[in-house]
Amino acid sequence: MGEFRKTREVKETEPSTDTLRRIINIIFSLAGIILLFRFVFLLFGANPDNQFVDLIYSVTEPYVGIFSGIFTNIDWARGVFEPATLIGLVVLFIVSWLIQSIFAKRTVRREEYTATDRTTTDHTTTEQTADTRNNQQVRKEKHRQEE
Repeated sequence: MGEFRKTREVKETEPSTDTLRRIINIIFSLAGIILLFRFVFLLFGANPDNQFVDLIYSVTEPYVGIFSGIFTNIDWARGVFEPATLIGLVVLFIVSWLIQSIFAKRTVRREEYTATDRTTTDHTTTEQTADTRNNQQVRKEKHRQEE
């Protein structure tokens, strides 16, 4: 009879979904980098009169303001430890992860069992092999009856 072999077919999502996922990843990564700049600038007491530092503070203030007051800021000799920025980073990471998982690559796996006839190298499906076996049995029975 035939030997059975399991084969797999894997299909991935279309490239447009992959492109959208990359764009979302870039946007959230840039937002995270800007928040990290804010955290470091505050922690080491960067000069708020500097244009770049002022730009970072003004861009991130509306988002970080949502989380201010959850924990109090800790002043130290050089700067300020602002927990609101860290909380904002964690929330940003979680939201980014959730959105990334929605647009994650989806793979579709389909398994099929195939059989190989020992006399030939052609692969046939299980249903075809079963039909072939039935036909062979019918032929054998007819041959016996003729004898």
